[in-house]
Amino acid sequence: MILQKYPMAATCGRVCVRFCEMACRRNLVDEAVGIKTLKRFVADQQKGPAALQFNREMVQEPLPPEMRVAVVGAGPAGVSCAYHLLLHGYHVDVLEAMEVAGGMAAIGIPSYRLPKDVLRNETGILTSLGARMRYGEELGRDYTIDDLFARGYRAVFLALGCQQGSRLGVEGEDTSLKGYEPGIAFLLQVHDHVAGLHTHALSGEVVVVGGGNVAMDCARSALRMGAARRARGLPPHGARTCRRTTPRSRRPSRKASRSTSSRTPRASCPRTGA
Repeated sequence: MILQKYPMAATCGRVCVRFCEMACRRNLVDEAVGIKTLKRFVADQQKGPAALQFNREMVQEPLPPEMRVAVVGAGPAGVSCAYHLLLHGYHVDVLEAMEVAGGMAAIGIPSYRLPKDVLRNETGILTSLGARMRYGEELGRDYTIDDLFARGYRAVFLALGCQQGSRLGVEGEDTSLKGYEPGIAFLLQVHDHVAGLHTHALSGEVVVVGGGNVAMDCARSALRMGAARRARGLPPHGARTCRRTTPRSRRPSRKASRSTSSRTPRASCPRTGA
């Protein structure tokens, strides 16, 4: 039943934000059904000889070879699209600009929340079903959409992803300031640091503006990379990281930095005033 929608049950069972549980009608009685937890439990049982094995025999009616579809992007959307196409008998090529499948789930979510082997096992389902994974091929650099149709693909699905963070949109915001980094950009640097692609050292205080999943990942990753340990409650306004270099005498007071809510204090970034 779980696999009717997508093959990434173990991934979603770890990092999903659970919109379905927010809309669950069981909330009218007591609390939502733990859909996320159930998915993770079921997916984690898929081990050993009793685990479900994906293979091309699961495709009941293979279509002729000319029924080819190109999926641009191997993130969650591209993986889900390719998964359904393969099960319906289409011949699928997945073109991914990076050297690994998973999109932002692979490079934007820290391993302590989503282990890489869990994600790798689920994206590997596509290969088991017969998909061809073509890594290192970027749309606009190595090919165009017209090129894909010229190669004989009957359809092209664009799953380009969203690998750039949004701005705060507050007065005086200047993204060019040294130490100011969008949360997503910071997490990408964390991934490259952990993967050994380059070194990204932190020290001193790091202010994270926001209170969502990206903000929490930024805060926890910053601590792991050497930032000073300190905590303040912040409202969710889109995660940003800002390294503090302002002397203490010039820091905004707690009273001035509070939000309109008396229950939730809000810290100010010394660089932007946000």
